[in-house]
This record gives sequence, structure tokens and C-alpha cells, in this order.
Amino acid sequence: MNAISTRPLRSLCTATLIVGLAAVAMPAAPAMASSQFSGQAVSTFDANGSSSIQVGGDSPFSWGKSTISLQNQNFNNVSASQPFKISRVRHTNHSMNNLFFPGNYHLPITTELSFSDPSGLGNQTLAFDMDVTLRVLSDSLELDLGSAASTTFWAGNYEYQLDLLGFSNDGENFYNSFTTKKLWTKKHDLYAQIMPTGAVVPVPAAAWGGMALFGALGAIHRIRRRRLNAA
Repeated sequence: MNAISTRPLRSLCTATLIVGLAAVAMPAAPAMASSQFSGQAVSTFDANGSSSIQVGGDSPFSWGKSTISLQNQNFNNVSASQPFKISRVRHTNHSMNNLFFPGNYHLPITTELSFSDPSGLGNQTLAFDMDVTLRVLSDSLELDLGSAASTTFWAGNYEYQLDLLGFSNDGENFYNSFTTKKLWTKKHDLYAQIMPTGAVVPVPAAAWGGMALFGALGAIHRIRRRRLNAA
């Protein structure tokens, strides 16, 4: 019976060790995220954050015959980076009652997004401010997004950021204020956007190296068995 040379096995073991160490040092990059999002956005006025005007609960907020209402919005199959509606802001500018005087008023607003897809996301919240300016001479009311907040969340192995974009009537051009003249009513949609941050849940480098080593050792074992059988 001829002796079986172990030199090829030693060479293969050396190559396996190099492959394993390389895998530890340079783990494979995960694929890019491709999630789509569906759910509902519900916006409410926050009474606790306002010192100028006491409001709260469900919209509309009103003074006299003037009102600001926030209409809930459903969103379906929204891709990352795609703008989508989170509220329809409807402002009617009519007469004011004696409790309100010309000036600037601060309205904190909370928008809660309840995700139905992907499952398991739960609710995400955007908190921002809307500044209302009452003017006597121009007899108009101006809405300004005082401070737009953003929030981050994880969907599967990927991190996303939810940002408020502003008002828009076409989903492409955005602005942070509009004015309604006396006895007029205006409607403007409020948009947000979900963007991947690039962060992923990392696979430990040792795991990648371990998988490479185990795979290569299995190959060595199979080669050795074939050679023994052949001998």
C-alpha cells in the first residue's frame, strides 16, 4: 500500500487559515435595504407644550370661526427616500373672538405613525412646532413649521431616519409656510420621508471567519476520506 502524502493537506490547511483570517479582518458587506412601508399617520395638537394658547387632543383647533384641522393619512407601499403624506392641514381664516389678539402663537404638534408593514415596527413619532401669526392689517394667518424633528428606527437589520419635509401640493416642491387671506380656506399636505442611514446590524467578524474555517476544514475532511478510500 502506498503512503499517502500529507503535503497537499498541509498546503490546504495553510490556505484555509489564510482564508479564515481574511474573513475575520474583512467581513462581507451586507446587501442594501429594500423595505417598503405602509400604515397610518395620526396628528394631534399638544396642549402641554403651548404656553400662549391652550389646545389639545384631536383637531380641529379653533378660535371664533377660524380653524386649523389636521386630517389623518394612510400611506401604502412607500419606498425608502419616497416623500409621502402624513397630514392634510386645512386652515379657514374667518373672524376671531375676543380671546385672541394679533401676535404670534405657538402650537406643538405630534404625528404618530403606526406601521402595518413591515410587521413589528410598532409606532414612530414626529414632534414639531407650528407657529401661527395673526395679523390685523393684512388679515391673514401664517403657518410656519417652527422646529421639525426627526427620529431613527430599525427595520430588520437596517436603520432608517424619518424626517419631516414640509408642506407641498405636488409631493415634489416643499415649503415651510403659507398664508391664508381673510374669509379664505386653504389646504396643504404635510410630507415626510424615510431614508436609510447606511447603518446595519453587524455580523461579528469572528462569525465570518469561523464559517470560512469550518467550511474549509469540512472540505479537507472530504478530500482525506476520498484519498484513504482510493488507497
